[in-house]
Amino acid sequence: MARASANSQIRFAAQAFLLEVALLFAPSFCGIGYRADLLEDSFQPRALIALTALAMGTRSAAVRKLAIPDLTHI
Repeated sequence: MARASANSQIRFAAQAFLLEVALLFAPSFCGIGYRADLLEDSFQPRALIALTALAMGTRSAAVRKLAIPDLTHI
């Protein structure tokens, strides 16, 4: 029984990591060619911030769900 639980935790961690990587690649590609002086009223900076925040939130939620000692705050 403990083996199945460990396998499911590893699978969940891998899926969360892959989602985080995808959410970090998206702003990386969006940021290519970004020039703040040309895009002051553009949606691009907000998209970069939102995608990066989603990636950070994904990591936080995964760590909290996995209950890894010394990484969770609450």
